Amino acid sequence: MDIQYWISVILPFVSTLLGGGIAYFATMSVNKRKYELERQQVASAIAGEIASILKIVEIRKYYTDAEHMLENLRTNPGSVENIWVPAMNENYFIVFESNSGKLGMLPKNVAGRVVAFYTLCKSVKEDMVHSVGKDCTHEARKEAFEQFCTIFGEAIEIGNEVVQDLRGIHSTK
Repeated sequence: MDIQYWISVILPFVSTLLGGGIAYFATMSVNKRKYELERQQVASAIAGEIASILKIVEIRKYYTDAEHMLENLRTNPGSVENIWVPAMNENYFIVFESNSGKLGMLPKNVAGRVVAFYTLCKSVKEDMVHSVGKDCTHEARKEAFEQFCTIFGEAIEIGNEVVQDLRGIHSTK
């Protein structure tokens, strides 16, 4: 057998391997870029939603008012101050709910804190809707409001940290 024969046998095989390898790595590169873009979009969207929630809490003074009510409950044992209940008709968690299946794209520590933020916020919302401490003794009301303010404060703290972390993700590359 001569060299021409071996070239005719090996060349198509090598060409196929080379072409397949190039196509594979090109596809992998495109998929990696798509994944990174989607990851950045998810981070940006969730950061925007959390920042908006925190801004609403700040502008409407929800947390500040809750702390004032708690302080009043602590200093005025005979107080029968009404528990304020802001209207909570809107769903402020739409971005989170529609992207919850994509949280795995975020770094584990960030994804876990995103979930913690929304879980705490849902607890705060639930307490607001059901008038935390309503129709109970002063001491029980004070205890319920202390728990409410602790959860609310923790949500705000985690939210601020998460927004910074997420903004770092979507501002890279």
